[in-house]
Amino acid sequence: MPPQPNIPTAYERSILMRELLSDDGVFCMHCDWHKSHYLRALLDEIFGADAFENEIVWYYYNKMQGNINRFASNHDVILVYKKSAKYHFNKLREKRAEPVQQIKRVWNKETQSLVNAKDENGNVIYINATHRTIDDVWRLPMLQPADKVELLGYPRNRKQD
Repeated sequence: MPPQPNIPTAYERSILMRELLSDDGVFCMHCDWHKSHYLRALLDEIFGADAFENEIVWYYYNKMQGNINRFASNHDVILVYKKSAKYHFNKLREKRAEPVQQIKRVWNKETQSLVNAKDENGNVIYINATHRTIDDVWRLPMLQPADKVELLGYPRNRKQD
């Protein structure tokens, strides 16, 4: 077998990425169910558990699976870590196809929580929402064609990854 090139592990690559990241930057790692639990522990060690910001679920709504004798794996995850407290999150919003009526929510300083807004008579206030805030489940189509492989330049199934 020919000698293998000196290819950095996921650990080494993640350390390097953290060093290159600006202080107000975020690191995002896309992975699937095979290794996501290991990678989260690895990134907790590199960035610190308190630097974990989100696990975004990339839900494939167009993936077809046959009978595999378990729940179908129709999602990947994106692990998001901040480098420092300088990180600032900007809410993402998208326009709705049609406005929806929903309860108005306001911040209660006493309880430090969101509560239903009420008018002077104690009735819940409703609003017509034309936008929605993007959450941590992204409904995106599966990349096609599924049988193509992107050349990443490093082995995909190494034991230490």
